[in-house]
Amino acid sequence: MRLFITITVFLFFNSLSSQSANDSLWRIWNDKSVNDSIRLKAVVLFSHNIAYKYPDSCLSISSQILSRYEKTLFVELDVLHIRGKALYFKGEFLKSLSEFNKGLDLSIENKLINSQANFYANIGNIKQEIGDYNSAIDNFLKANKLIENNSGLFKKNSSV
Repeated sequence: MRLFITITVFLFFNSLSSQSANDSLWRIWNDKSVNDSIRLKAVVLFSHNIAYKYPDSCLSISSQILSRYEKTLFVELDVLHIRGKALYFKGEFLKSLSEFNKGLDLSIENKLINSQANFYANIGNIKQEIGDYNSAIDNFLKANKLIENNSGLFKKNSSV
C-alpha cells in the first residue's frame, strides 16, 4: 500500500501543469535577455508540461536543446527524460524505454539518486504498458527503495 501511495503521489506531482505557467515558461525561453541557464530550465519544464499533448514538439525542442547548449551531464539527462516521455505519449514504448535506460545508466554511473528513482519509475510505467508486469514491479520497487533510503535527499532536492 505504501508503494502505491508513493507512486501515486509521485505521478500526480509530475503531471501538474497549467496553461499560464506554460505561457510564462515559453516567454522566458524566447527572451534572449534572460540568462541561458534560466532559459534552459524554462524550456525543460515547458517540455515536461506539454509532453502528453504535444510529444512531437517535445522531440523537436529536445533537439534544439542539444544544438544550443553544451552537452553536460544534466542537459543530457533532461533531454533523455523529455525524449523518453514524449515517445511514451506517442505510444513508441520501445524507443521510450531506450531513452529511459540511457538516462538510468548515466544516473547510476554518476550516482544521481533522484534521477535513478525517476528513470526506474518511468521504466516501470513502460514495462506495465507492454505487459511485462514482473519487470514493472521490480522497477517500481527499485524506485521506491531509493526514495525510502534517501528520503532526506528527496525532501531537500525535490525540485531537481
